[in-house]
Amino acid sequence: MAKRPGIVTFVVILTYINAAIYAAGSAVAWFIWAVDPSGLEDVNLDEGTLLGTAIGYAIVAFAMLFVGMYLAQGNRNARTLVAIVMGLGIVVALAAMLLHHTSAYIGQGIGQILFNLFILWALYGNEKAHDYFEEVEA
Repeated sequence: MAKRPGIVTFVVILTYINAAIYAAGSAVAWFIWAVDPSGLEDVNLDEGTLLGTAIGYAIVAFAMLFVGMYLAQGNRNARTLVAIVMGLGIVVALAAMLLHHTSAYIGQGIGQILFNLFILWALYGNEKAHDYFEEVEA
């Protein structure tokens, strides 16, 4: 098997960090929903939106964890899986920004879009990563 280039290892680390951030966001949203929803009026959210956010973030956290694991193993389909997850992340971020006009969703959405675009560039636009996956897929 080919040696994994540094950019791919960096993407794996970023993917794990992203999974941890989503898991933490899910835990915080669930905690606020379950324990103290009284502050929701201050941020213009209802309980259903907060619960949906908690569930959605948990699903994304697990998806990112598995994507990072497959990528770290040099799985042949890992890059395609990453592209699908990153593309869905961009769509979800855009939808959240359009549906919820609060600074939290807009700031998080912009950050997520930029992060996902960087990951896509690192795996598809970087020559070393491209060569690595060409060799793994062969």
